[in-house]
Amino acid sequence: MRRILPSITTHGLRADSNWHTKLGEITRLGIDQCALFVTGVKSTDRPALFSALLAASKHRPFRIPFVHAVSNMAPAEFEFLISNFGTERFNLHPVSEFPLSHALDAELRSRIFIENASPDRALTAADLHGFAGLCVDISHLEEMRLNRLEAFQRFLPALAAFPIGANHISAVRTERAGEAPLSVHLFQDLEDFRYLQQYSAAVFADICALELENPIQEQLDAIKFIEELLAIPSVKAAA
Repeated sequence: MRRILPSITTHGLRADSNWHTKLGEITRLGIDQCALFVTGVKSTDRPALFSALLAASKHRPFRIPFVHAVSNMAPAEFEFLISNFGTERFNLHPVSEFPLSHALDAELRSRIFIENASPDRALTAADLHGFAGLCVDISHLEEMRLNRLEAFQRFLPALAAFPIGANHISAVRTERAGEAPLSVHLFQDLEDFRYLQQYSAAVFADICALELENPIQEQLDAIKFIEELLAIPSVKAAA
């Protein structure tokens, strides 16, 4: 069963929605599973984030099946998430661009999928070596298709050749008249997700995480729209 998860994201692109408020929504709305993106948190601030997650889960338990990790995370941080939140899978950006700060053993690497993090660059087999497979950011894929067709065509063989273990889903829209459509982490209209309809089921993993800075309630509205758009049987996020 494919799960589309709301996410606690950490860049705070909206004044009324940061990781603190999203965590509060997870508790208040009774969400029993969500994704986590730690990309907007400094390494020195991650302990506070992890402590807040743990405290909230003591009040009302929830799982975090998927985490967008970062290259300077220590093995103990991965293990903390696995042990306390049942994290099944992680993604990283290509380590050729963001080298690992710590050695990660084979067991951890078997849970880590490499993201097509840039619409300017197609991943290669070398990027995926030693990891579990691909984390396909569908919005980056669409931006590449619309604006860098040659790179998109170079990337297509990787989609067929490697396991796809997770997806990121963001909005795609044109910000200003005459400009190219871009992947963005704030959606304004549910039609910002209409592009997903043209991609085959083979591109979608069984775990899809919204990469959005919108509040959780707005993310739930997006999930309902996307499930209907893709004819995915609804998986209740709320207990």
